[in-house]
Amino acid sequence: MNIVRKLIVIVAVVFLAGCYPFDDDDPSPAQPIETGLQTMVSDDREREYYVQLPSDYESAGDSKALLLAYHGSCGYYENWVSGTNPNNPGLATLDDAVGDDAIIIYMQALPNLDGCNQWDITYDYLAFEDLLVELERRGLQWNRNKLFVTGHSSGAAIAHELGCFYGDIVRGIAPQAGSLTSNSCVGSVAVIQSQGVNDQQVPAPIGDFAHQFWKAYNGFGGITPTPGVVAECVEDSGQPLGNVDYPVQWCLHSEGSPDDFSTGHAWPSFFSEAVWTFFSSLPEVSPSAEPPPGGGNDVAQGDADGTMTFTLRYPEDINTVTSATITLYPADTVFPTGGAPTVFLNVSTWNPGQVIPGSIVTYNAIPIKWFSFGGEVTFPKEWAVQFSIYVEGGNRPIPIRGVDKRALLNWTFNSLNEDVLIPGVLEVEDYAPL
Repeated sequence: MNIVRKLIVIVAVVFLAGCYPFDDDDPSPAQPIETGLQTMVSDDREREYYVQLPSDYESAGDSKALLLAYHGSCGYYENWVSGTNPNNPGLATLDDAVGDDAIIIYMQALPNLDGCNQWDITYDYLAFEDLLVELERRGLQWNRNKLFVTGHSSGAAIAHELGCFYGDIVRGIAPQAGSLTSNSCVGSVAVIQSQGVNDQQVPAPIGDFAHQFWKAYNGFGGITPTPGVVAECVEDSGQPLGNVDYPVQWCLHSEGSPDDFSTGHAWPSFFSEAVWTFFSSLPEVSPSAEPPPGGGNDVAQGDADGTMTFTLRYPEDINTVTSATITLYPADTVFPTGGAPTVFLNVSTWNPGQVIPGSIVTYNAIPIKWFSFGGEVTFPKEWAVQFSIYVEGGNRPIPIRGVDKRALLNWTFNSLNEDVLIPGVLEVEDYAPL
């Protein structure tokens, strides 16, 4: 994260807020925002976003909240606006739940190498920053204490990441069927997260990993949950909504079928109502660069269990590497697998750095921490180890076929606190050819 760029964005937003409308001498004054599809340029790419203004926007001044919504993999902004995805009709209910209480912006992803519209941290962080500056430049009025982000599937992953890296700007996030793959965050953010037990695309344990991180980061570890905004949700702070500045709610539901690849992953019927009830009930506080009381990165991360040293050979044709994770599956698992890993050994604390195509890189004493989704781990035990290498145009935490890369081996771990040294050179290959 470029801290200097973030400061420039914040200063620009504040400055432009006091400078609109532009002087009459400006040869190209910015056009005011209207409801409908808009375009901007970010990182030399033309980006689209759809704006839904409240019916009373003109008279509301800067009192309205601003809600950004991110569609899922291979989706479109129209999935939210008109409900054009028959497998996910719940997305279209968000507008009704919010009503005139907020300005909604439905973001549009760019196509990846496979032609699928997919969010990518290499340029969608910049697009988020550039969008805020663009909205200010064009005179959009909103309450700077009420910037919210929601998303579905890979859009939920973006919502998690924006809440993590921009907690000093974003007030609250509402991811559905997605997970956080970073573990070093900035600021304070309220979280309501939904996950289906019948989800075959993003299995519940992956979503729960993010839930447990936010619960600890926001300072609620060890607290007995209480009922949330709807029957499917629980409140991790143990307090009524409105009593704490940065609550965390977890909404584990059983809608859809485990035998249907789509329905268990879809936006659930209750979540639009839950999202806006949660957001609109939050106390109004100014954005903070500090973590919530009793929480923060050190609390959420905990101490490393051990280390791992290994060497990777990257292919000559690899695209820009964005991040990497290490996950464990039962020994001799046939890859690729659609199931969730049994263990995360690392979540973005392993930074692969700037990878040169064709290079051989040794990673020394990478901290590892066991996050098990399959119950208590016993030792010694053999596992299938997957080093997932995410590249520009790919997806986290579940890699995209033909886009992302991986290295594989079977390895026996002897103890939780072991320092592992893997001999030889592991070949980084396609996650799965198309």
